[in-house]
Amino acid sequence: LCAIPYESIEVVFNGFGVYGNLLNHHPASVFFDMEADRDGWLPLVEPGSDLEPQMSKDKVVAIPVGPKITDNNAYFLEASIRSELEDNIRMIRQRVGNETAVAKDEILDESLILYLDLLEAECQ
Repeated sequence: LCAIPYESIEVVFNGFGVYGNLLNHHPASVFFDMEADRDGWLPLVEPGSDLEPQMSKDKVVAIPVGPKITDNNAYFLEASIRSELEDNIRMIRQRVGNETAVAKDEILDESLILYLDLLEAECQ
């Protein structure tokens, strides 16, 4: 796991609302899908409330796009994300008493990449 400069996460917000954390408050163990995880997050601004229009008032969407990252940076970023995911999966399964071994298989990796490419093409 990477070092996180927070001890707990109590409240978060996104473009859709403000949510209070009802479950584990440790940042490494938080599941950040507020709309799907109704047991873990309490919406603090209900749809249709007086505060909802204020949240989107004068909201302008601006997505800054920087220069393309190099292949070398992409490789190291992919390795870092993979390692972080493996560590988090291992930690979550260990919490409920399960051991985890991650398969290092090129054929499996190629199959997963092909599947992700198909999903990405489907979204476009």
